Amino acid sequence: MKKIVCLVADAVVLFVCLIALATVTHSQAVKPLLAKRTAPPPKMAPLTDQHIALLFAGQGSADRIILTLNNNRAGSLTVTPTLYRLSGDAVKLPAINLKQSESRLIELGDSLRKSGVEGQFGYMDLKYSGRLMELGAQLTLYPVTEKGGLDSPRSLAVDFISTERAAVAWLPDESETVVALSNVSSQVITVRLPNESDGAQVVIGPHETILRTHRFEREAKEVVAFDVNYDGPIDAIRVFGYVKNWKSGSFPLRFSDPAASPSALLTAVGLRTSAPTHIALQNISDKPIEYHLHFAEIGTDKPKTLDAPPTRLRPHTGETVSITSPLRQLLAMGVERATLTLKTDADSRSFVAAATQEVQNALLEDVPFRTGNPRIFMRGAYPLRWTQDYTNHPMVANVSNTPMIVRAYAIAGGVTYAFPLQDIAPDTTAVFDVDQIRANQTPDINGKVIPLDAQFGKFHWAPWFARRRP
Repeated sequence: MKKIVCLVADAVVLFVCLIALATVTHSQAVKPLLAKRTAPPPKMAPLTDQHIALLFAGQGSADRIILTLNNNRAGSLTVTPTLYRLSGDAVKLPAINLKQSESRLIELGDSLRKSGVEGQFGYMDLKYSGRLMELGAQLTLYPVTEKGGLDSPRSLAVDFISTERAAVAWLPDESETVVALSNVSSQVITVRLPNESDGAQVVIGPHETILRTHRFEREAKEVVAFDVNYDGPIDAIRVFGYVKNWKSGSFPLRFSDPAASPSALLTAVGLRTSAPTHIALQNISDKPIEYHLHFAEIGTDKPKTLDAPPTRLRPHTGETVSITSPLRQLLAMGVERATLTLKTDADSRSFVAAATQEVQNALLEDVPFRTGNPRIFMRGAYPLRWTQDYTNHPMVANVSNTPMIVRAYAIAGGVTYAFPLQDIAPDTTAVFDVDQIRANQTPDINGKVIPLDAQFGKFHWAPWFARRRP
C-alpha cells in the first residue's frame, strides 16, 4: 500500500508570530522582521512530562512493526518508552536519545525479538520532558506482511474532549475487522459498544487492551460502523483498528472523538480520479443530516471544481456514497487528483466518514478525512521515507475562506531543504513534490539538495505571518 502524506490546514489566523528565517524565500529573499516591543515577550511554556500513546492493536514481536520518531526540538531529546502487553503488564525499554531535528526509523519487531520481548502488545507510552508536539511518533503495522503496511498515528490526551469514540469503514469482500480498546489510565473502565449486536459492555483493567475481532461477508454488510463510549477520564480509552483482507491488504480504522472536531467540514486530500473509490459515511446523531460533496483540483491556484447534489442521511444510519460519476467527470476535465470536502448542515459531532481507493495490483489505500487544524495543531512535522512502497508528496489544503501563506522545509540526510513560501488560496491544495526534488537534485535557495542516499527524513510546515506585501 503506497503511503502519501496528506495534510489539512485551516487558514484562519489564530496566533501571531514574527519569524526571521534567512533560508526561505518568496520570489526574493525574506528580510528579517523587525518589531518594536511594547511588552515583554511571552514566556515559553514550562517543561513538563509529556506522554504519547502508540497503539499496536494486538500486533506483536512476531510481526513487522516500524517505529518512526521525529525530534522537533531545537536541541536533543530523550524518550523513555514503556511497552504494555494486552494484559496490561509493563515492559520498560531502553531510553532513546535523539539529536536535534533527528528523524529515526526503528524496526521495532526485530529489536523486540532480539531483546527477548515476546507476545502481543496493546500500546506503547513514550515519555519525555518538554513541551507538547516536540516529539512526533507513529507506528507502521503490517497485519498482511506482503501487502504493505498501515500507519497507526500518535494519540495524545489533548485529542479528546469527551468519552465517545466513533469510526466507519467500507468493507471489501471477505474482510475481517480488528478493533483494539486500550485503557491508558490506572483505573478500571467499563466500555459500552452499542453498535455490536448484543450492545456489549467490556471491563478493561488499568493499561489493559481488549481486542474485538469480527469477520464479515459482503453479501451481508458493505459498511461497518463503530461507536464506543464509557464513564471515566476523557483521555482514558484510546481506540484503533484495521480492516484486514488477505487479497487486497489492510487499511486503518480511524477512531476519533466527534465532539473534538473544530469544524463541520471533513476533507480527504489528493483522491486519484482514476481509481475506484469507496466513501463510507455514518450519521451518529438522532436527527437526519443533509450533506453534499465538493471536489477541487489540487496543485493549482485556479482549481477546476465540481459539486454533487445534496443528499440526506437518516439518524444512526451508515451508507456507501458513490462518487464514480463525479470522478469520471473530473478525469474528463483533465484533473488527476482532487480534494474532496464533505459539507453538511449538521454540527461536527453528527457524522464520521472514511475514504478507500483501489490502487494498482488491487491494493487498497486509505485516504483519511480530516477537519481543519485547531489552534494547537496549526503546524506539522511528518515522516518522509524512500523505502519500499512509500511516495512523498506532502499536500496542504486550505479549507477556509481566508488566504494563507505556508513556509515548509524538509530535513533528510543531515540537510535542511527550504521550500519557497507558498501562497494557498481558499479551496486550493498545495503539493510539495519532495520525491521529484530529491530525484532531480533540485537545489534550494541556499544551493542545498536532498541527498539521494537519504532513506528517511521529515517534512515541516507552518503558517507564515509577515508584513503585507506592497
